[in-house]
Amino acid sequence: HWLTNNDDVNDYAGTNDGTNNGSTYSLDNPSDKVEYGGASRVFNGTSHYIEINDSDDLSFGNGSNDSPFSISAWVEVDTNNKFRVLSKSSTNNNEYFFGTFGSGVLAFIFGDGDLFHGITTTSSIPENEWIHVSCTYDGSGGLNFRDGMNIYIDGFASTYTNHGGNYTAMNNTTNPLLIGKYANNNTFADGNMADVRIYD
Repeated sequence: HWLTNNDDVNDYAGTNDGTNNGSTYSLDNPSDKVEYGGASRVFNGTSHYIEINDSDDLSFGNGSNDSPFSISAWVEVDTNNKFRVLSKSSTNNNEYFFGTFGSGVLAFIFGDGDLFHGITTTSSIPENEWIHVSCTYDGSGGLNFRDGMNIYIDGFASTYTNHGGNYTAMNNTTNPLLIGKYANNNTFADGNMADVRIYD
């Protein structure tokens, strides 16, 4: 659990503290009525991100089987083109990704081998307003794994389309967890984020 109301990038639910790379503390916030919604961090879209060292606590597959997990965050997107919320990947060595594609649609996708498979929303997310985004996975794996996946925007389940093809289970890589960056093609979030969480 990162990006609380404090001016740091520590993990407030465990021991996976982050290292800040340029993001700045801001009182621009989703709502002071929301727990941990009183502040945020600003990402410039070109170089800012937070890096958390690899840990088995942050991996949810072993190449043969998956386990359940969910991701959530508050975001205020300046540009919805390739807004990277959270990822654990590198070139041809992917684990999971949550963020937008170039069209502004939200993607929740997993690495199996060197390819990504999962779901994307059918509509782009709005810019210049605070929204809550989250995704869930029941850990089912296999050919019908998408039946256990959902993406939510402000608490409402989104309609989605399939991304990728056949799937067995996620890789367990040594990649760090990144907030605000997708290392595979070196792209970054442009906007604000707050209250980033992973649940297992």
